[in-house]
Amino acid sequence: MPLTKDEKSAAEALGRLLTKLDIPHTWKPSDNPPDLEFRVRGEQRWAVEETGFHQYFKWHRDVESRAAIVNPLWRMCENISERVSNILNKKYTIVAMGPSQSPSLAEIENRAVQHIQNGRTDEEVLDDHGRVFISCKTSPVQVGWRVGLSSSAQSANGKSIASDIRANLKFGLDRILKAKLPRLAQCQDYTRRILIITKKYFFAEPFELKEILEGYPLSPKQVDSILLLDAGELHFIADPGHLLG
Repeated sequence: MPLTKDEKSAAEALGRLLTKLDIPHTWKPSDNPPDLEFRVRGEQRWAVEETGFHQYFKWHRDVESRAAIVNPLWRMCENISERVSNILNKKYTIVAMGPSQSPSLAEIENRAVQHIQNGRTDEEVLDDHGRVFISCKTSPVQVGWRVGLSSSAQSANGKSIASDIRANLKFGLDRILKAKLPRLAQCQDYTRRILIITKKYFFAEPFELKEILEGYPLSPKQVDSILLLDAGELHFIADPGHLLG
């Protein structure tokens, strides 16, 4: 089964870390579980699972990820932008180098208004002496957007609002461990078992997740290390098996 983009990024990040520590290694996709198999120092086999850390919230009595709501909205806005890209904006600029002698300022004003109302885009001199002129700059219509969750959305545990960061982090970790620890438990013939979490939630900071995980009774029998992948860098947020000694 081909690797996902996030699985490949996780493998490459772990590879960079081992290279930095001068630890010989190779890696390849594996059998699900695990997602990846690392051969370290030629003798150790490391099982590596990858997953994303998302924000979750209550939606119609169910739990849904932020990405499932925000991503379609983002695509919708992109579609709108593409569909109006052939429409031109008009931005007019008037340059006046006084004093103006003729015609009167009222007449110059009328000429400018008529120019704009007629939708003209050429440059035009508005006075009799070439001291006042109007020009137009055209460009494709730009559509900006901001998408997210309503401030009234409830967090996934149903006990707080979706903006409660700590509740979101705790729920996300609970969900990940519930899904991934049983998969790693199937990898008993590996020397090490590693979970790499790809950051998909802006507020999933390494120090916050590490602090929360300190309250979990994790042991090397379940997972040797849990790492957060953030902007290409790996951060240890739990290390019950002392992965690197």
